[in-house]
Amino acid sequence: MRPSLITKLGGELQRYRDKDFLKAVMAACALMSMADGELHPLELQQIEQAFAKVPELRPLDLSKARETFIGFVEALRRGEPDVHVILYRKIQRYEPDFKRSRALLRVAWLVMTADGIDHPAEEKEFKRLCGLLGQDPKRVRGDLEASPGRIGSEDQGGLP
Repeated sequence: MRPSLITKLGGELQRYRDKDFLKAVMAACALMSMADGELHPLELQQIEQAFAKVPELRPLDLSKARETFIGFVEALRRGEPDVHVILYRKIQRYEPDFKRSRALLRVAWLVMTADGIDHPAEEKEFKRLCGLLGQDPKRVRGDLEASPGRIGSEDQGGLP
């Protein structure tokens, strides 16, 4: 194969993998945002900011993320059958990938803490997401609370 064809193929494969990860990220955002039954404007703002704060999200397409998020939120609002199961599966497939699991939980944390109000339903959802990703919720929460201004993986704080 010619080098340019190999490069193009590599790019196509990366976009496919990124598309699946983008869906998992937006599934986590939608589940966290709707856990308390309402979508708060600060949660939307945090989702947008997460694409700048979390290095694993920077290469993802923000406009596609918005579109995907809106679709997931609408499905949750309509109470479509099995929507939770479908969204959980999108997230759970990243359980073996520690780096991406960590990014998913960072984004979920940002959404959960966006409005500054402790909602038991959001806490329950966060614990569920931790479980899906094979992470101890108490440890994850402790790590994130210990480094609130340092959400990106390039720092030494936060999730290991």
